Amino acid sequence: MLTVSQVIPGSPADGKLEPGDILVRMNGDLITEFVPLAAILDSSVGSSIAIEIERGGVSLIEDITVNDLHAVSPDEFLEFGNAIVHNLSYQQARHYNRAVDGVYVANPGYIFARSGIPRGAVISEVGGEPVNDIESLQAQLATMADGDRTTYRYHTMDDPRNSIVRSVEMDRNWFPAQHCWRDDESGVWPCNDLDSGPEPSAPQSGRTQFSKNGDSRVNAITPSLVMVTFDLPYTISGVAERHYYGTGLIVDTERGLIVVDRNTVPVAMGDVSITFAGSLQINGRVEYVHPLHNLAVVAYDPKLIGDTPVAAARFSNEVLEPGDDVWVIGLKGDHQIVHQATTVASVDPMLLPLSRTLRFRDTNIEAISLVNAPGDIDGVIVNKRGAVLAKWVSFAFQSGGESGQINRGISAELVSEFVDVVRSGETVYSLEAELGYTPLFAARKLGLGEDWLSKLESHNPSGRRALSVTRLVAGTPASELLRNGDMILAVDNRVVTTFRELERAVSKPAVTLTVWRDSAAVEIDIETVALGGEGVKRAVSWAGALLHDPHRAMAAQRGIESSGVYIAFFSYGSPATRYGLWAGRRIVAVDDTETPDLQAFVDIVSGKDDQESVRLKTVSWNGSVQVITLKLDNQYWPAYEIRLTDTGWKRAPIG
Repeated sequence: MLTVSQVIPGSPADGKLEPGDILVRMNGDLITEFVPLAAILDSSVGSSIAIEIERGGVSLIEDITVNDLHAVSPDEFLEFGNAIVHNLSYQQARHYNRAVDGVYVANPGYIFARSGIPRGAVISEVGGEPVNDIESLQAQLATMADGDRTTYRYHTMDDPRNSIVRSVEMDRNWFPAQHCWRDDESGVWPCNDLDSGPEPSAPQSGRTQFSKNGDSRVNAITPSLVMVTFDLPYTISGVAERHYYGTGLIVDTERGLIVVDRNTVPVAMGDVSITFAGSLQINGRVEYVHPLHNLAVVAYDPKLIGDTPVAAARFSNEVLEPGDDVWVIGLKGDHQIVHQATTVASVDPMLLPLSRTLRFRDTNIEAISLVNAPGDIDGVIVNKRGAVLAKWVSFAFQSGGESGQINRGISAELVSEFVDVVRSGETVYSLEAELGYTPLFAARKLGLGEDWLSKLESHNPSGRRALSVTRLVAGTPASELLRNGDMILAVDNRVVTTFRELERAVSKPAVTLTVWRDSAAVEIDIETVALGGEGVKRAVSWAGALLHDPHRAMAAQRGIESSGVYIAFFSYGSPATRYGLWAGRRIVAVDDTETPDLQAFVDIVSGKDDQESVRLKTVSWNGSVQVITLKLDNQYWPAYEIRLTDTGWKRAPIG
């Protein structure tokens, strides 16, 4: 005999059948096997059947409507903010013994990952309104402008009785927003764009107050500390993670400028949120990312915080030495102020391993180490008056296959100079050489003359060292004129012995270097390189791969010249994955036509038809060449670009 093992809540059988019931007849026919059972169900879709069961020795007959299995199996989905949602399926409901209703999050994408809504969540309300299917969700999305926030109520499949509410910001800018469905006649899933929604709403302003602390140093710096959250929609420039947060330092209240580290804002592309006093949160923007050091500046609209008593930080010109007593003050992830008395341990060159993914790596900088310093916060190092001596920052690094971070201090002098560059719009010039320190005794062994040894020693009696070239940035004048091992003695006839001296000395379009090479001092006229603070300003999504021009870290760390098109990321299931267009490689030719840059690549592939084959020549970081033939899929992986414009980042299709 056949018995009932499960009844789906909310189904036509709910309340009529129970687990343990013995099936006797259907529509008067004796049923003891699955095949005749399935035949009767298939022939009765949408109509009612009489089911005779026996329960505890009592015979019962129930009339039950037969559902269409196709009606409770998803055949359409919504895509917005890189998220994929569809109606909860009968199969999923059966596995977890729950009703077939609600919207299932198949992929949280960018929009839901920012708010902590996980894969497998079931959305039941949006903006306080019930959401039973994607039709009702689509109606809610149509009322929301880009950037509007609303609440989503959801529960997870393994905890259905505990609902959770999250605030979600609508996104139509970074990713396509569309409704797709299965077309059985054509055999594809055509898509229509979702409603564009109303015009963006005006930003909401507010105000708050900073809490007081018993420590005067904390009270002095608290109005200058904010929490900065950064979300990265696309994986670019070797950055793998998508969500960051850290302590920001307000340095200009009129323009709303805030200094953070590049482990909080690693690139210019992304969404910035700034939280004041753990109470008031507004959106900001990336103003400038330092091309050489672990610093960035984000900005906010001062009008949006009302009369919140923020204050620009006061910098101190004191030079920190080992043994100095200082205080570290910063914000934890829960926005609570943390402060700790500590002592300067050392001021040493920052030596980080090369990045496996070719992300930014700081060089040519002396960082401040502290005794028993807090490793779980970033913030500032202050003196007893609350003046900023250094920015306490987090340096991201990769060692082998593992990623990590380490906290160190960056001097107030360097931070202050960076802020002045942002305010004035000045150009950052770089020699484009990674340097190291060579002690004078080692320089003597390398043949450095006595006259230069005397000059270096008298110039820096305590340091007693020379600057030597350890790595050159490919494709720059330095790579043509300098060599590894060269000792840089002077710039424009001025002796230099520290990273900062050299950095300031080359802040001009061209300089004359005095270099010790092959037992002789050589004068070299060299052009410096002007660097910007935007980084990658354009990316293209093509065949499921994210492409952009090679970024500086490739040339700086691996000596890869800035030619070809860099593959920053690939989406699973796309042609890029099926045909081996792996991240980290460069496309240097398409159909035997060279692609020196991204625009050349776009010009060649624009107009390629769906299912057309494209021959790609790719090169790895170490020069290994691989040629692949990729078949396009414009139906599911259409090409589009993301570009930085005067009004922010914009997405547009590529024909």
